[in-house]
Amino acid sequence: MFVSMLVDNFNDIAQQQMITLEFNSPVKTLMVVFPPDHIHKIVHSLISNAIKFTPRNGKVMVGLTPLESNKVRITVADTGKGIPLNEKSHIFNPFDQSLNGDDGVSTSLDLTLVHQLVTGLNGTVSVESEKDKGTTFVIDVPLLSEASIGVNDDEEYNHQFAEKRIRQTGNGNIKQKPLVFIVENNENVAFFIASHLQRDYELRFARDGREALQNAMDLVPDLIITDIMMPVMDGKELITRLRNDASLNHIPIIALTANMSERERLECFKAGADNVLVKPFNSSELRIVSARLIKQRLTLRERLTKTSNDMSDNQQAKQMSKADQEFINKLVDVIHVQMANDDIDMEHVAAALSLSRKQLRTRVMAITGLTPVAFVLQVRLNYARRMIAADNTPLTKIASKCGFQNLSHFSKAFKQQFGVSPLQFRKNVDDISLNKS
Repeated sequence: MFVSMLVDNFNDIAQQQMITLEFNSPVKTLMVVFPPDHIHKIVHSLISNAIKFTPRNGKVMVGLTPLESNKVRITVADTGKGIPLNEKSHIFNPFDQSLNGDDGVSTSLDLTLVHQLVTGLNGTVSVESEKDKGTTFVIDVPLLSEASIGVNDDEEYNHQFAEKRIRQTGNGNIKQKPLVFIVENNENVAFFIASHLQRDYELRFARDGREALQNAMDLVPDLIITDIMMPVMDGKELITRLRNDASLNHIPIIALTANMSERERLECFKAGADNVLVKPFNSSELRIVSARLIKQRLTLRERLTKTSNDMSDNQQAKQMSKADQEFINKLVDVIHVQMANDDIDMEHVAAALSLSRKQLRTRVMAITGLTPVAFVLQVRLNYARRMIAADNTPLTKIASKCGFQNLSHFSKAFKQQFGVSPLQFRKNVDDISLNKS
């Protein structure tokens, strides 16, 4: 999966030069310990070199095969111009400029680095080439297998997971873990992501942006991780549509891209991504970023649901994102219109916000941690508190304006919310005003 993501990094440049780029392996997963930085540089250098010397309508093929004795073979083959026989013996020598190319120095440096890195891993590198027919580099490196490091329960789970279809359906019971939505058309990459997140999160999957958008309406996940390059609807369009949807624009999004350019990252951020990871990303970074974004959302939710006398509505609003703040403001406005009603019609509230009742519930709970009914009660009581602090309007009239037809019910709810009865709250306000005067 790591090598597959490295190959993906060259898809754009290969397409621009009309070169077919393929990755093949006889195994779906290979659990090993390996130095990612070394493998990254080796594979990146060889693919870059192969594309450089392959003409239009040519082909570059990358392969990975496990060998006996805990070794793995990586091959990079092309249908390029090939290497003359008299040059093969010294292609790994630094600053050798006899290579058939205009900038042989840079090519030689790349191949010298490959040789040094492979040698440092106690591996071997060889080359087979025929002029005008192509070149194949063969890298054999010893690696530690899963047997040598022990397979834990998570890894056993990963093997089982690899055999499942990428898309899971059904909402099941109320989730105990945060729900993460993985949008990735490469099943191997989806498995790679899932293998690092499955312990801490519930996972659901989609193969493209359109499928993801449809399912996100029902799932309303706590986090979305999406690839950028996908068929049907790409990741940037998916992110843009999510950010423009009132019921979904609060969801944190991590974008995955094989394009390492600064421009690509900025475009992802402009579309609305909260973070951008470049393939092949570090699995630890993926876990840390995912946990941080979900924790930020949960922390905000806790702050919004924790009512205290020293926290004003304006202070709470400042801790929300702009989209969340706009949604809550609209929701509160709709509630205020029906404030005097003892039983506010949630269907009407949802319709006023262009949402279904289910979408209203998921959105309000995602932002505040409260059900819509509980949030309505909080709005009623906060409004009542402001009215009590503003003037000497009788408590029965305030209770009625806020939708409480029974004064005792109003007093009980007020005390549960703020820790004091409405009468005591008014007395405290009057005492403070008297002391100031």
